[in-house]
Amino acid sequence: LELAEIGAWELDTVTHRAWRNFYHDVIFGYDEVLPDWTFERFLSHVVPGDRTRIAELFERAVKEKISWSFECQIITAKGHRRFISVRGRYLENGSGTNPALIGHVIDVSHLKQTEERLRDVLGELNHRVRNTLTVIQSIAKLSFPDGSSIAEGRKAFIGRINALASAHTVLTDHDWSGASLSEVAQISLSPYCNMENTSFAARGPRVWLPARYAVSLTLALNELATNAIRYGALSSPEGRVDLEWSAEGEEKGDRVDITWAETGGPQVGAADRQGFGSILLQRVLPSELDGSVNMNFKPSGLTCTISFQLPEESSFTVSRA
Repeated sequence: LELAEIGAWELDTVTHRAWRNFYHDVIFGYDEVLPDWTFERFLSHVVPGDRTRIAELFERAVKEKISWSFECQIITAKGHRRFISVRGRYLENGSGTNPALIGHVIDVSHLKQTEERLRDVLGELNHRVRNTLTVIQSIAKLSFPDGSSIAEGRKAFIGRINALASAHTVLTDHDWSGASLSEVAQISLSPYCNMENTSFAARGPRVWLPARYAVSLTLALNELATNAIRYGALSSPEGRVDLEWSAEGEEKGDRVDITWAETGGPQVGAADRQGFGSILLQRVLPSELDGSVNMNFKPSGLTCTISFQLPEESSFTVSRA
């Protein structure tokens, strides 16, 4: 039993004195077996909020001659809080004298901690699923505006969902702690552009983004690339896109500036209709990043500047991407 880290005990229900093995006392924070152990000493280790319940279960077990089983929290002799699981059964000899409860106690603190972590994970998972479904709902609604063709809407919808899925894949690889800005750029743009192609360049220091920022920026850069191919610089053989970002430390966190600059393509202007891309870039993204987005439709091509501050727990290191 001791090798299995199980505390064994036998409690006299009349005198309240107990026999137990060495590991029983170890669970309660003692380095050696105490000369004496009673039900009252046991109760003194139980946290106050559980004592009445445990005492009532004990009285019922003795009165009805039934098992005595429960879980509770204790404070050990060294001041540590633990969860224990107790299982005991009623036992008496043939003459009905010396009735006792005999059983075992196990430290289940690690199981309780695992259960708590699982509850946290499930809560976070539910939160992410709800957020993802909300994003998908918005993408679906804005990918099929009134008057547009089903084929174009389907193509736009699939491209946006793929971008969202790519962001989730990278974040999953990092246990949803976040992703680097260079990773976000690559997964957003690789379906459209070869990152090594002379018509496209992406560079900047290493910047670590929180998960929420990474998802929003992936969708935003995907929209910019899609529009560049359909209407902007990448629709022309002479066109070029430069994606650059910089990071500068400040008291309240690191400031990040991202610049998307198109050159060599046809001149473009602001869209007459507010589609998914316009709403995402001009309304959703500033809110998600608590920052700003500036769209400048120059004669030479679109320049989009995205500026925001990272939360204090995020960081960057200056190394060219």
